[in-house]
This record gives sequence, C-alpha cells and structure tokens, in this order.
Amino acid sequence: MRTATYHEPSAEADYVGFQEARRIIELELEFERAVAKNRDLALFRRNAATWEMLLAALAAGDDDRIGVYDLVESVTSTGLGSSALLRFVRDRRDDGLFIFGADPKKKSKHRISLNDDLAEAAMALLEQRNQAVRTAMLETANAPVPFQSDNRLLRTAGRRD
Repeated sequence: MRTATYHEPSAEADYVGFQEARRIIELELEFERAVAKNRDLALFRRNAATWEMLLAALAAGDDDRIGVYDLVESVTSTGLGSSALLRFVRDRRDDGLFIFGADPKKKSKHRISLNDDLAEAAMALLEQRNQAVRTAMLETANAPVPFQSDNRLLRTAGRRD
C-alpha cells in the first residue's frame, strides 16, 4: 500500500501562491465595485439570499418550469426568510427587474424570469471577472520568481529569513 508523503511547500510555491491570492482578491474587489456601480445589481448584492436568488434565476435561464415559489424555495442562504424574499420579488417585479408570466400548464403558477438588461449586465460582469481570474492565474503561474543565489526569496515577497 502506498502512502502519501507530505512535502513542505517550497519558497517558490509560497511566493506564487501569495501573488495569486493577492491578485484574485484585487479582482474580487473590482467585481464588487462594478456591481455596486450598477444600481439594479446592487439591489440584489445587498443580501446573500437575494444575490443567490439572482444567480439561481440566471442559471435557470429561459426554463419555463421555474416558478416564483420554486425560485424562492431554492435559496439556501440565510438572512431573509421566504416571506421577505417573496416581498423582494414583488418589489423587483414592480421595478421591472423580474418578469412574471403565466405557466402554460398550471394557471395558478407564475413563472419568473429576469429583465433582459439585468441578466445581460450580470452575465457580462460575471464573465469579465471569471476571465480576469483565469488570466491572473496563468500570469502568476508563468511569472518569474525572484530568488537570491542561495534559493531564498527576496524580502520583496514579504518573508523574513
């Protein structure tokens, strides 16, 4: 039977990991600021449950089967209960951000979808962030690591030897 052997991470791996984490945090900050600048997206981002609901609605796309209650019940984030989420949905319907349509199979069921402009803005920001994270990871992985002659990282990496 083979057992895994733990190896201490090398100084190079520490440096690359530090640089990658730092860049990803910067990208997340840029994303949060971009969301905050979009008035409609900012309404959803104020609470984890409403943001999750937006993402669930995006994931559902044009699926005719997703109803208002299906969407609300799919949210697992805490912070808002079902009645508060339903009130949020009604308010966003009044704002024009959620669009209700009759279900062709069940008259008492309303299907829900996002306003096209809101969906496009959210998808564009998410894709932009995801592409930036992929690019940053590749750049960090391929970046040269500053070493001294004795293979120790320079002090610029934040380590003191």
